[in-house]
Amino acid sequence: LLDDESLIIGSGDENMYKVSTDRTIPGHQRVIWSFTPTLPPVEGQLVSWWEGSPNVGPDGGSFIGKKQAGPDGVIYQGNTGGAAYAVNPDGSQKWAHQAENAVWTVPAMDDSGVTFWGSVDTRIFALNPDGSQKWQRTTLGYVTSSPALDTKGTLYAGSFDGTLYALDSTTGDLKWDFKTGDHIYSSPALIEREGDLQQIVVGSADGLLYSFNPDGNLLWTYDTGAPIRSSPVVRQPPVAGGPPIVYVGAANGHL
Repeated sequence: LLDDESLIIGSGDENMYKVSTDRTIPGHQRVIWSFTPTLPPVEGQLVSWWEGSPNVGPDGGSFIGKKQAGPDGVIYQGNTGGAAYAVNPDGSQKWAHQAENAVWTVPAMDDSGVTFWGSVDTRIFALNPDGSQKWQRTTLGYVTSSPALDTKGTLYAGSFDGTLYALDSTTGDLKWDFKTGDHIYSSPALIEREGDLQQIVVGSADGLLYSFNPDGNLLWTYDTGAPIRSSPVVRQPPVAGGPPIVYVGAANGHL
């Protein structure tokens, strides 16, 4: 979660941090606050612990993570039971589309109401506003990378086969792809300026943060030294004409 002055992140050390984006502040002094969830009292061995109110769909699968909301208030979310759901503002089900495995991604949406999803069944797929399937593309690995859609109609998503895919959002046809050195769990971030796409940035478990131009040409990489399974976020230039800043976390605990 990013605003003009700070970034809120979760860490594998079981803490949540709010960090200043002021680069003049050194190292750990940037931490504004941290929060450590406390475990409830237990007897014996603690096998699993969840805090919150889990929601279970008609298929028995649980809903985990973020949702997408349409302009009409319809909520779109996938679940572990392998279904993509559209839920009306009054809580009634608008439609459900059954995949063959869990749908963990947050869907992207175009202006016509078509939604774009990824699934652990290895597919990237598009659903019409009525829930019928528009197209699908099969990859060679799980798709847990939430798709990103640019203003020109190109859809970007990563796969556990290590590939970033750029697809025509109307047909699902491949525009270009790029093979990284390990699986892609990260969701791509788009850097735009005045409505025009400048860069697509995505992390890979090979430890590299990759940047591409809209044609699929590699612009640069940054080596974090550890697998990247978080998704980058972009802060627009604080000064007009300046460069945007990309934030991403890695498995070595560094932001």
